[in-house]
Amino acid sequence: MSAQQVAPELAPIKTKLEGIIGDLKQLQASGSPTQAQLSPVHEQLRSVDEMYVDEKFEINGAVPAGQAVCADLLSEAHELVEGIQELIPDDDE
Repeated sequence: MSAQQVAPELAPIKTKLEGIIGDLKQLQASGSPTQAQLSPVHEQLRSVDEMYVDEKFEINGAVPAGQAVCADLLSEAHELVEGIQELIPDDDE
């Protein structure tokens, strides 16, 4: 498996995280994101967070290969959210 490949069971999570990161990067690039724009993407990220328990994604009792790839994407998404939140004016919270 290459560095960016994951087990088939983790592929949907990886794809979802890549989509969330793409959305977050678009928001960041807009220069003036709003809380209303961030909230739906943040909710998607929370849904992935709920699957990440004890620092792993467990699928049907198994821990599929590719954990590091998905964990790195999850971390990147959280860092982007934090950066975007800093761009949102305090009166828009």
